[in-house]
Amino acid sequence: MDLDLTHLIFSGLLRYDEQLQLQGDLAETWSVSEDQKTYTVTLRDDATWHDGMPVTVEDVLFTVRLIQDPAVNSPLQLSFQNVTVSQADERTVQFALQDPFAPFASVLTTGILPSHLWSEIPSGTVRLAELNLKPIGSGAWKFDRLEKDKQGNLYSYTVVPFADRRHAAPYLESVMFRFFPDFTTAIDALN
Repeated sequence: MDLDLTHLIFSGLLRYDEQLQLQGDLAETWSVSEDQKTYTVTLRDDATWHDGMPVTVEDVLFTVRLIQDPAVNSPLQLSFQNVTVSQADERTVQFALQDPFAPFASVLTTGILPSHLWSEIPSGTVRLAELNLKPIGSGAWKFDRLEKDKQGNLYSYTVVPFADRRHAAPYLESVMFRFFPDFTTAIDALN
């Protein structure tokens, strides 16, 4: 899935605001230990997935462990290398780093996956899962529909606002992304 779409559909624990400052997204609060090796994040109690299920600590644990799984071959695997993730309580997760890593808070902007949907998919087949094309996230926008061309290539992808307590209602009813196989085709479509 396109990175821009991922940021619209999936929420991270943290997000960047308009001034590029880290703010809570799924996190209600977060803190860093004095030695800079433990990050503690408490989840919001009002965060839900697009299917209405609550976002839980289990979702965070699942996502990080999936990223760390070599069979997935995630591009984020290095960011979570030597990181141990654990549940501190019902709404709190802790990340223990082997060594201090100042930019680790920015890693916490990584989108979290719903474990209740993804846990049944073998890690070696994650990239082929239909949930990659028709995802259930917790972000401000949710999947609506997609269109493929005659060859099976993704042609358009539409998202609609996710109306919940965390997200202000956007001014748009939907956003459609169009995909083109090359620059020339994109220019032709623009003309």
